[in-house]
Amino acid sequence: GYDFQLNYGYLSPKFLLDFRMGYGYRGGKAVHPVYDNTLSTDRYGLTLALIIPTGLFNSRDWNVWITAESLREDSNIAFFDSRLASVMGGLLWRPQKKENNTVN
Repeated sequence: GYDFQLNYGYLSPKFLLDFRMGYGYRGGKAVHPVYDNTLSTDRYGLTLALIIPTGLFNSRDWNVWITAESLREDSNIAFFDSRLASVMGGLLWRPQKKENNTVN
């Protein structure tokens, strides 16, 4: 099998956006004993993640993150088809570089 993934990231002072799109193929080598067919599957997926600094606990290191994704596996044997959709969120601690204001 093989997988391809395209990532796009956008960083602004107010948020970080990460977009991913993927395609993959998986092929079996043996004939399935019940379906009398060799498995082949196409995979598709989209993921969008957003990270927003909050200033929580008087620290700029704390961020809110939200992720939404949709994935699909399309098989030539209908029994193996699958779909996934999810939305997740939470708090994320990302240490920021300290600004150095000293003169050398």
